Amino acid sequence: MAIVPGVSPITVGSGPDSIAINVSEDAYNGDAQFVLSVDGVQIGGVQTASVPHSERQQQTFLVNGNFGAGPHVLGVNFLNDAYGGSPDADRNLWIGTVQAGGVTYATEIPLFNNGLRTLDISLPGQPVTIGSGQDVIGVHIAEDAYLGDAQFTISVNDVQIDGVQTATTSRSSGQDQLFNMLGDFGIGPLILTVNFLNDAYGGTPDTDRNLYVNWIDRGGYRNNIDQGLFSGGPATFSLAAVQPPTGPVTFGNGPDSIVLGISEDAYQGDAQFTVSVDGTQVGGFYVATGGSDSADGSLVHPFASLARAVQAMEGSTLHTTYLQGGNYGLTSTLTLTAADSGFSIVGYNNQRPVVYDANGGLSALVRLNGASNVTFSGIAFNASSREGIEINGGSGNVLSGNRIKDAGTAVVLNGSTGNTLSGNEVDNSANIAFELKDGANNNLIASNFVNGVGGSSTYGGSIYAHGVNNNQISHNLIQHTGGSAITFVNYDFATINVGNTVDYNRVLDSGYATGYDSGSIYVLGRSYVDTKMTINNNYIDDTGAGGDSHTIALYLDDDASGVSVTNNIARNVGTHAFQIHGGHDNSVVNNILDLDATTNSAGFFQAIEDTPASTGRMYNNTVQRNIIEAHKPQTVYENFHGGSFSIFNNLYFNDSGGALRFNPDASDTAPKFGNPLFQNEPAGNYALQSGSAASQIGFIPIDQSSIGLNTIGPHWYA
Repeated sequence: MAIVPGVSPITVGSGPDSIAINVSEDAYNGDAQFVLSVDGVQIGGVQTASVPHSERQQQTFLVNGNFGAGPHVLGVNFLNDAYGGSPDADRNLWIGTVQAGGVTYATEIPLFNNGLRTLDISLPGQPVTIGSGQDVIGVHIAEDAYLGDAQFTISVNDVQIDGVQTATTSRSSGQDQLFNMLGDFGIGPLILTVNFLNDAYGGTPDTDRNLYVNWIDRGGYRNNIDQGLFSGGPATFSLAAVQPPTGPVTFGNGPDSIVLGISEDAYQGDAQFTVSVDGTQVGGFYVATGGSDSADGSLVHPFASLARAVQAMEGSTLHTTYLQGGNYGLTSTLTLTAADSGFSIVGYNNQRPVVYDANGGLSALVRLNGASNVTFSGIAFNASSREGIEINGGSGNVLSGNRIKDAGTAVVLNGSTGNTLSGNEVDNSANIAFELKDGANNNLIASNFVNGVGGSSTYGGSIYAHGVNNNQISHNLIQHTGGSAITFVNYDFATINVGNTVDYNRVLDSGYATGYDSGSIYVLGRSYVDTKMTINNNYIDDTGAGGDSHTIALYLDDDASGVSVTNNIARNVGTHAFQIHGGHDNSVVNNILDLDATTNSAGFFQAIEDTPASTGRMYNNTVQRNIIEAHKPQTVYENFHGGSFSIFNNLYFNDSGGALRFNPDASDTAPKFGNPLFQNEPAGNYALQSGSAASQIGFIPIDQSSIGLNTIGPHWYA
């Protein structure tokens, strides 16, 4: 069965050893659930299958751990079997193929009842690297172990590489262990010697220690050796000269990859070829600064302009253009329509081409009007204070690993859904880095590096969203923002935002250009609806000048409602760590709020006097289980215009020894006091040491290691 496309593997556990198990299910009244174990030890928690077995596809679970080389027992325990009386009402779990150490165990095992099913597998020893130098030779070794493992040395041209090596992978497992030898071997012929040191024999085939050399890899060539060393002593292998290495050539795009090793016999020029998969040619057109729009767009005869490449894709089955290094000036906006859906324009071979406004007056460098599933990757866009890329309508577009520089707004999503903006670097935007507006729903803005946005106060910002639903803003690094860094604004009933998530972002130095009013993470809620918004696991450092400038780390403004603020860290905060300005059903729970010398209070509550009486002015807001640390005599909470809220079971600490002042109309009904014992607060490490007073409130430690950029996938920044 095939692996289902578009479904990322689920990683369970951590460690250097990995086992891939593929599963599917027959769903009935919910999905099949199970737990995984190796050698009887459960790995991770309860897992859930989501791929139907009837579609002949599988979902991959990567089981990681420190299992070691040798045989192991993989366990799958089916937890929630269910049967409704017919084959169509029967929940089952299916175990498909299992991959371990390069060996595929071909299985299709149905689990029709709850219980444990085990499979015997084997893992090779971890790769070993020996020697030093710029060249590498890979020797694949296996053994028959008896009264200990086989030991050996490796020499190249009679020069031994490091000391005695030990094999740990059994020949009977069908696997081998890779020993990578580093050295300055050059490209000429050489002699490699493996010297078996500790042969042993106990009288039977099962009591016989042997060593095997399966393969030797050099210069992109695999030498099939398959030689057993059944007695002690050296075995020599002659390796032919190799060609100087050349860099890999990448063409096509997508999550799946096939690696081809190609060589040629040249005669009156080099051999040329195309590559196809399942009958469809992989590759596309090429654009280079020295090309010609009258050429055929091949690698040898590239086009000169992107416009010509788009025109060529429109008349071809090839829908990818590779843009080679250099500067490409646009005299008009590059526009793609619905007819161009599925096109990809990518930088060739990491050469980082630059696209810029040649006239200085374009409203945008690139505009997508109704186009879907379009990809731009590996390209620098210099936008000269205009829009970089504008996407109107359409869905499923991908901007990954690009740089957008000097734009007014770097990227605009206008009513476009299901797009992915990841791994991009945005530098020096005048107003906004990413704007989502007017029905731009279900988009992922992840792992982007935003450096320098000039928009001040609460209008503009690094990420600016209005009238959008169910977007995820995750793992971005945002620094040096003039006003609010991440902003969701609901001006009126036409710009309501619902179901958005802001998590695992790192926000540094926001509000630097704000004279009054900004929030590192800012939510405006004038429609008074339940936004069902989540703000969690973000790290915020330096929110602005503080004092009367009204710069706030976590700012729920103008009747923002239904916002969950959890597991965030805010330090060096300006005027307030958080503000709840009207609204209802907001919660501020399990956060670390590290105040500053300019901080007026940790929390500011402000009801809105003109909120309609029919909706209530301010109610059902909760502040609990937070750690609040001050560094001067400090007012903890302020209340303006009344309103209803609940503050209880928070931990307070003043490392200066100064007073903590609680206002009668904004006080904690069950306060706790004590030192949270942060691991290294000056360096921003808020892990809790043993004996932390945070245990008094049941504080759940915040894992900072998962906050910030996730560099999996294409990314521009280093």
